[in-house]
Amino acid sequence: MRAEVSAQLLQDLHLVIDAGNRISAERGPANLLLASDANSHTARRQLLEQARQKTDNALVRLREGIITDSQLDRVLNVLASSRQQVDMSADQLARNYDNVQRAISAMMAAYDSFKAVLLNRASQMISDDPQLSGAIIRALVLCSLRDDAGRLGSHIIAPLVAGVPMPAQNIQDSERTLARMESHWEMLWFDADALTPQGNVAELGKEALTKLSGEGQLLVRRLITEGQSGVPYSMNATDFTLHYVKVLTPLEDWSNAYLNQLVGEFQQHTEPALGQFFVVLLIATLIVCLIAGIVLLVHLRVLKPLLEASEVVIALAEEKTETSLRRDCNVKELQPLFEAIDTLGYRLQERIALTRQLKHQADTDGLTQLLNHRAFTHYALSRLNKATASCRVFLILLDIDHFKAINDSHGHPIGDAVLVAVAETLAKHVRPDDLVGRIGGEEFAVLLLAPDISAVLNLASRLQQALRELQLPAGNGKAIRVTASFGVAEGGEISWQELLNNADSALYAAKNAGRNRVHCYGPHTA
Repeated sequence: MRAEVSAQLLQDLHLVIDAGNRISAERGPANLLLASDANSHTARRQLLEQARQKTDNALVRLREGIITDSQLDRVLNVLASSRQQVDMSADQLARNYDNVQRAISAMMAAYDSFKAVLLNRASQMISDDPQLSGAIIRALVLCSLRDDAGRLGSHIIAPLVAGVPMPAQNIQDSERTLARMESHWEMLWFDADALTPQGNVAELGKEALTKLSGEGQLLVRRLITEGQSGVPYSMNATDFTLHYVKVLTPLEDWSNAYLNQLVGEFQQHTEPALGQFFVVLLIATLIVCLIAGIVLLVHLRVLKPLLEASEVVIALAEEKTETSLRRDCNVKELQPLFEAIDTLGYRLQERIALTRQLKHQADTDGLTQLLNHRAFTHYALSRLNKATASCRVFLILLDIDHFKAINDSHGHPIGDAVLVAVAETLAKHVRPDDLVGRIGGEEFAVLLLAPDISAVLNLASRLQQALRELQLPAGNGKAIRVTASFGVAEGGEISWQELLNNADSALYAAKNAGRNRVHCYGPHTA
């Protein structure tokens, strides 16, 4: 009878895990729909509806005494909301990164709501039959591994669909998911005998590991690297999703085979003789209860606080200093660890603040608060690689006309005020993405991306006019009028030094032509 009860509990667990896997698997066709165009939209909508129907069927089976209606209704509400978000994003003609990312996050939230129900049901099963604790825990780890493997792929879908560089948040989410997957693998293979592999179960596990840790993770890391470097992605969202779903198939097969094997093992057990049965049952119950009690005690008092502490340390390593550690652990031996983590957090906050302050000081011209020559050159070099045929790179150099005369006539404080006013005028009239710096005494530079030279010359003319309109008090009742000479050069297949020299040549040409004018290097004219 015990074997039959255990087998039934495992069958129920299998149904619950299958429902969770169905929710997780919905993300695949949802990602395809989010990446669809007008030609493929209808077919992919049908594919997603089929996946949703499988999920709904799996959830309906849980109403047969496995999960309470109130718990299941909460999950269904979150799932319905996430599906609505996916449909809204998919129906938009122009899908930007934010809309697609919101839809993907909503699908992940749907699985998270079901995960709470899954853990609650697993806890009840362990209470009903403690000898199943090991098998149930490993089954839960397999389920978590399947979901994290799917999440790993979903983390990079939105940038692929929108065709934008890989945001830092997506990269951080991918790294955290990879870390969890490594922990799952270690837990599953730490005690290989505990899995009692039979038939092709072990082979499925090896294939799943090879596919996921090799082909799947390498593909994700390659696309992340491409998204960081700014080169075009080598694979679009559709091709990636179709390929990645195939990578996950051995993992799903392994999970199902493992659960089927567990159920089969318990169904094959025969009842021993009555006397032997009660003796063995008594001994086994005492041992299992003792182990379960120890495991539960260790988990609640030691492992759980340590896991939370490890997550806080990882967050601190990622400079998330707002992370806090719960203080509901009564183990005195762990208090020094928590205090050390708190100290680490405080020190990290101080270090981050100091680092930011030092970086700002190192990059900023103390008088004008613009980028200094070193910082401007550093950031300019990284911008040169972003130029394209439709978005070219240009450099504007400008030099304040007769600045030495201003200093000699009115004094250096007035000269400094002129430099500050020019810097504020430049910062006010350029775009947020343009680089502005003070690269010499009275010399300033603007680096920008523009479709053609006319747009840059228009900007230079606006800056020239804005400087002409400046009227700075000289302290003697008169106003100082400011003009500047401008040199413009276009980048491309040349080095940074060549671009700088070309703009400088154009600047000197403007000065030699009488100052207060814009000159462009090459065949262009101001």
